[in-house]
Amino acid sequence: VERIFSGQTGTPVALRFRRPNGVDYSVTLTRDSGERNGFFRELFDDGQLASCVIEDEYLYVNFGRTLSVHSAEQAGRLLNENPRATALILDLRETSDGVLPRALIARLAFFPLPLGPYRETIWESVLDASANRIVFEPRERILGDDMVPPCNPVFRGRVIALVSAATSGVAEQFLQPLVFSQRVTLVGEPTAGAGGLSQVLDFGDGASVEITVREPNWESDYGNHCGFPADILVFPTALGLANDRDEALQAAIEFLHHNPE
Repeated sequence: VERIFSGQTGTPVALRFRRPNGVDYSVTLTRDSGERNGFFRELFDDGQLASCVIEDEYLYVNFGRTLSVHSAEQAGRLLNENPRATALILDLRETSDGVLPRALIARLAFFPLPLGPYRETIWESVLDASANRIVFEPRERILGDDMVPPCNPVFRGRVIALVSAATSGVAEQFLQPLVFSQRVTLVGEPTAGAGGLSQVLDFGDGASVEITVREPNWESDYGNHCGFPADILVFPTALGLANDRDEALQAAIEFLHHNPE
């Protein structure tokens, strides 16, 4: 797939898609340069975590693209600074890169939470000498069992995660123990179902494609093939965008209003 999208800057690539209703349509994109397509971008970015307190009791934190060591530590400090918060809203709608925030999981855990074991399918590139071409073959591995114990002071309020089809990689690894223990309510769209790092190929003008070669398969089919389903399904609408409304965030706040602890 990457070879299809890679090529000289400015050259066209023709794509054909099929909608869920079975209707086919075609799109032609222009290849952009590869300067912004890095596997390890911003893993340890020291940028500020976007956060705010909503209605004096809901703590909202947006990790953006990367769950970095620094941003996870900032989230922990925000919990310390807001001991009266009744809910924590984690915005993971754009998050795929970074490192697993074990310390943050520990702050949200009521009892030891498992990070594994789970099976992962990795698609590796292999040279097919007979055809003189590169092909991709699956290889499976089992990731070992690991437990994260609670760490005081444990946050006792509700936990909401805003998710989308772009929520992947380390964000899904972070969500897995919280989903498994029913500690989090997912609001938005189903997640990607893609483990590990991914590569984004940017065509400019808002067009891009994200590619991963890792597919996680967690216990009880959590994350299997299609990612985590949203507990509260919310798709952004053109009307919401036109009126600068964050419909997923609004749905999360309404859920908290109607489901107080």
